[in-house]
Amino acid sequence: MAGEDLRSGDDVRDDVLSAPGPPDVRRDRREHGGAAERQDGDALAERTDQERVDAGVADYAPSSVPPATDDPVPVDLTETGQYQDERAEVDRQVERGLLPSEGERPDFPPSSYPDTP
Repeated sequence: MAGEDLRSGDDVRDDVLSAPGPPDVRRDRREHGGAAERQDGDALAERTDQERVDAGVADYAPSSVPPATDDPVPVDLTETGQYQDERAEVDRQVERGLLPSEGERPDFPPSSYPDTP
């Protein structure tokens, strides 16, 4: 079974030699005649990504994935059940006098001992 995955040297050589060459680069006549021919960096990066996908090194080419278009839906946390349960608990503690009501400022430092006359 392991022998099925192996390829002969001729197959590998033919595969390498049949790979597409660099894309055609047109010289800009405004550049100096002795200037080195340079490829577009973005085109080179895109080609490299595609070669990685073809070789099985990467799962996909990031440049071929369209951008996300859906914005996340805003969430109102005050509508969740957990928030409403916590709010009800706070209201119960305010009614019992365990917490100060809104706008009140307790004495500092707070004491857990009951007031004695």
